[in-house]
Amino acid sequence: MFDGFEEFDISTAGVSIHGRRGGSGPPLLLLHGIVRGEYIEKFNHPDTVHAICEEFRASPTLDYQQDEADRGNRKISCPVLFLWSQRGSVAKLYDDPLAIWREWADDVRGDPVPVGHFIPEEASEETTRQLLNFMQ
Repeated sequence: MFDGFEEFDISTAGVSIHGRRGGSGPPLLLLHGIVRGEYIEKFNHPDTVHAICEEFRASPTLDYQQDEADRGNRKISCPVLFLWSQRGSVAKLYDDPLAIWREWADDVRGDPVPVGHFIPEEASEETTRQLLNFMQ
């Protein structure tokens, strides 16, 4: 399907991204699903791409440093809803992801959702159900 493309994985600070690169011409991001067109439209705006790159750049550096400074010193005081992909890296890497969040907040609720990376887009009804139950 991707003859001539090199597969790669990038792992940093507990996060892993899988991709393929090859060919010639400008970079292209391929996404699957209903929201593909919306993502492609947004990725055509340089300011959006810049902001996303800054967010990715901050995750293993500034965000990590700030999280480490808060660890054991500060907790999230409001209720937290954590939904994760049943087929994604969280489910593969952690037996009990809610336990991790309970180190950061006293009231943590959530469940795995049987989808890929784009939870609200792939499971809008389940996401809505979870949010409505959480907000009651």
